[in-house]
Amino acid sequence: MTSNEFEKLLRLLDADRERAGEKYEDFRRRLVRFFAWNDCYPEEDLADIVFDRVAHKPDAYRVNNIDGFIWGVANNVKREFYKRRHPLNIEDLPPDQAPQTGHLELLMIDEAERRRQRHCLQECIQKLVDSDRDLFLEYEYYAQTSRKVEIMAESLNLTPGALRVKAHRIKRRVEVCVMDCLHGPRKTQVTQ
Repeated sequence: MTSNEFEKLLRLLDADRERAGEKYEDFRRRLVRFFAWNDCYPEEDLADIVFDRVAHKPDAYRVNNIDGFIWGVANNVKREFYKRRHPLNIEDLPPDQAPQTGHLELLMIDEAERRRQRHCLQECIQKLVDSDRDLFLEYEYYAQTSRKVEIMAESLNLTPGALRVKAHRIKRRVEVCVMDCLHGPRKTQVTQ
């Protein structure tokens, strides 16, 4: 990216150059994490590709939401990475980049444990009666603000406090069920 293109990118991020620089650094960190999380490597290079494409955007194309535009470009770069991915010959890698089998074994064990945890969670949620399951899922997923809690409570003819208590009790039952599923039944059971 040329210096003029970089200046254009900064102007897209913010009119104030200092704030634009901060936004650039913040976006870069988040893009690197995004690519690492999605197993797209080298993540720093892919973040640079995103910024190159954003900077090369035609001037005639007006962007109303630069954040959304950048993440859209990042998703396209991720898809392209997956399409062109080819297996590496481990013998061609320098010694410091060759994978260690111990590390891979730990990753496989971690993934197996996460699958087991997801299975137990799904099983425990399915064991709930329909009304409790609906309340649990809606409360855990949607009720992150007090206004949403109030709306939910009103629809169930409960006070917000009563809804929180009920949701917490259901959550506790699910947690105990998951722990029992993962580690075997406990001697003391939580009252339902």
